[in-house]
Amino acid sequence: MYSVVCGFRKKMMILVSICLILSIIISVNGEEINFSSLLTNHQDSYQLSSLAPHSAIIIENDDNFTDYGFDGNGSESNPYIIENYNITATGLSGIYVGFTEKYFEIRNCLIDSSSLGIRFEYVTSGTGAIYNNTFVIGHADGIQILNSNNVTISNNTCIGRFLDEGDNGGIVIARSQYCLIENNSAYNKGIRLIDSFHCIVRNNSLYNCGLSFLRPTYAQCFSHTIENNTVNGKQLGYFIDQNSIHIQNSSFGQIVLVNCDNSIIENQNISKTFNGISLFYTGNSFIGNNTCNNNIGDGIYLFESSVNIVQNNTCKDNLENGIFFHFSIWNTASKNQLISNGHHGIYLVSASDSSVYDNLCISNSWTGIYGFYASSASIENNLCVGSALYGISLYNSPYSTILNNTCLSISNQGIFLRASDETDIALNNVTNNGASGIEVQISRYIHIYNNSCYNNKYGISVWGTDRIIIEANYMINNSLNGIQIYDSSKCILTYNRLENNTEYGVYLFDSSSCTIHHNNFVNNNESTSQAYDSGGLSNTWYDIYTDEGNYWSDHLGSGSYFIDGDSSSFDPYPLESQSIPQLNEFRIILIIPFIVLSAIVILLVRKKKKTY
Repeated sequence: MYSVVCGFRKKMMILVSICLILSIIISVNGEEINFSSLLTNHQDSYQLSSLAPHSAIIIENDDNFTDYGFDGNGSESNPYIIENYNITATGLSGIYVGFTEKYFEIRNCLIDSSSLGIRFEYVTSGTGAIYNNTFVIGHADGIQILNSNNVTISNNTCIGRFLDEGDNGGIVIARSQYCLIENNSAYNKGIRLIDSFHCIVRNNSLYNCGLSFLRPTYAQCFSHTIENNTVNGKQLGYFIDQNSIHIQNSSFGQIVLVNCDNSIIENQNISKTFNGISLFYTGNSFIGNNTCNNNIGDGIYLFESSVNIVQNNTCKDNLENGIFFHFSIWNTASKNQLISNGHHGIYLVSASDSSVYDNLCISNSWTGIYGFYASSASIENNLCVGSALYGISLYNSPYSTILNNTCLSISNQGIFLRASDETDIALNNVTNNGASGIEVQISRYIHIYNNSCYNNKYGISVWGTDRIIIEANYMINNSLNGIQIYDSSKCILTYNRLENNTEYGVYLFDSSSCTIHHNNFVNNNESTSQAYDSGGLSNTWYDIYTDEGNYWSDHLGSGSYFIDGDSSSFDPYPLESQSIPQLNEFRIILIIPFIVLSAIVILLVRKKKKTY
């Protein structure tokens, strides 16, 4: 249909100039480039005089080909030719072709677009081809093929001005079949297959990017042919239907396993690709002792993969997540270092029965560990420091356990739980966080016990929750309330220590049928009462079985202790001496080195970032 030779000389002139500036483009680490000035400085090498300047080309039906006056008649033997244009586009696409039946080729064009380079949409199967073009693209795709089958994409170069997250690509095939993608080069934007079948991806060179799939089905994975591609000058390790693979001390630019059970991936150093290591439909495998840093997606990604162990890996400065379990169950993430990733350190989505323990999550932009529809999660013994949203968060993840973690210097909540019934939160240290140390929303049958909540805005916050038990926790030196409960019912607060909180030790608002007894209130809200109860009904401030209330440091020694608020609540049986919580005092001492350690780590991470 088209001879590559006829456009070879012109293509080489363009590529020579591109090579002269690639080092500048790649070295910017995702910062915007003034590419127009670069084009101006290299007009001679670009041979722009031989390319006709043109605005965006929009083909919305077969008649538009003749409207533009393109050569050819649209037959298979004489296709319309769109070639030798220098297109600068500020709209949706540099070239758009949609809802056509005629044959056509796009070749030898230079497209500089703030959005899409070329987009095909509902192009009749086998009629369109894209050869020998160069794209300079902003926050969008270089080539986007949508609902268009049997498209050939060959010998193109796509340069992304930015290191985007993985949503954009140099070449994106979506809901299309039998497309051929070969001999292309892509910088900062890779190849992305979305809901597509039977594509051939071969002999492509990818730099600062890689190959990605969006939630592929098992059948889609097995339908593609992916071979002889490189990532950052190294082989793209794509393995399919091979069990018991052992990848050790090999040098891959990216690793993808599909249906490769009982495999081992270890001692790899993978950076500046899409996901460093990806498992699809793979189980009983071990990913350990790898370094996956500076990728535009995730460091390590599991999709529909179960009973795997991800251990002793370092995932740092990835634009999305350090480790991502996606529609994957019974997996373990342990003893990993997740540092300064753009979203979460560890991300669990529809990933039930995950075990996450002994991980170090430092300065991740969103959350240290986040579970979304991740029921029966076990999150234990992790250190989460310096995240912008939460240290640990579970949403719609019932029957879980958050045990013995340390969450320090988080911008918002140290531990955040929402719509996750029957979950235990115990033995955690949550200190120096910008909002609540622990916050629970819209959940039932939650048990919060033996936690240390120091120097937060609130020690523990509860919103819209029923039948929660809060016992034997330390809430000390929080800037507002030790425990605050809003719009909740049937809560039990017992054996907690509430000390030196700036406002109230316990604050109840629009909450009913709560029981508060055997707590120690020490030097909270020194101006009036140490507790507040407003808008609620039938809250009881003593144990109805023993007629024992709470210890109040400012109680004068006789009579009831009156509670602030419009509920007219009071403790009729104040205790003369403090109750003894079931929290061992040595945990208070152990918090101090964690605080010092977290401060040092945050300073080191931030200092290193400034040197990039």
